[in-house]
Amino acid sequence: LAAFSAALLSLFFYAARAAAADDILTIESAMDKAMSTHETVRIASEGIVQAGETINKAFSLVLPQLTAEGAYTKYSAEKSSGSFVTQPDEAKRLDVKITQPLYLGGLGGSARRQARLLMEKSRLSLGGGKQDVALLVYLAYYNVLKAGKDVEIKEAARKRASERVNVAAAKFKAGEFTRAALLRAEAEAAAKEAELAISGSALLDAKNILKRVTGAQGEFSLTDPPPQP
Repeated sequence: LAAFSAALLSLFFYAARAAAADDILTIESAMDKAMSTHETVRIASEGIVQAGETINKAFSLVLPQLTAEGAYTKYSAEKSSGSFVTQPDEAKRLDVKITQPLYLGGLGGSARRQARLLMEKSRLSLGGGKQDVALLVYLAYYNVLKAGKDVEIKEAARKRASERVNVAAAKFKAGEFTRAALLRAEAEAAAKEAELAISGSALLDAKNILKRVTGAQGEFSLTDPPPQP
């Protein structure tokens, strides 16, 4: 058990040191990543684009429509009757027609109003989505900071417990401590190691949640946000 705990702790702190050497994720950069990758924001942004297309379609109802048609015919030979040509060797035709609706029975105005309402709704949806994502980022970011502080506290407690085991072992060897006192010190050290392992697991879980929210990749370390004025 002691060997397994030591291996687990070594693996955890190796990962922590590797993370410290990689990217630094600030609250601002975490927010930027989330706003550019989070599904809620992407869906709401797509709604803005679709609403804009709906507005364009609504305005097209009242715009004039231009229709152009052309034809070209090539005959095998020209035919004539005296000086009058009854069939030329080729014929060309081009028709251009402009249609302007005069009255749509209120359809154009209704379509434009509905399109503007859709745009306003899409903008509100985007603003609300960004607020929701911002809250998720803040919670996830501060949970990682909190879990990291807890790991530091648990690691300091483990080191103190390990030092007490060394002292107890030396005093037991010198005949100043009983075996029961040594066992209590070892049990306390084992408990501190278990608490540190739990805190380390909680930190990894918190970082995974932050990765899902922000779309961050790989390992990273955080910085404490500046104090609010």
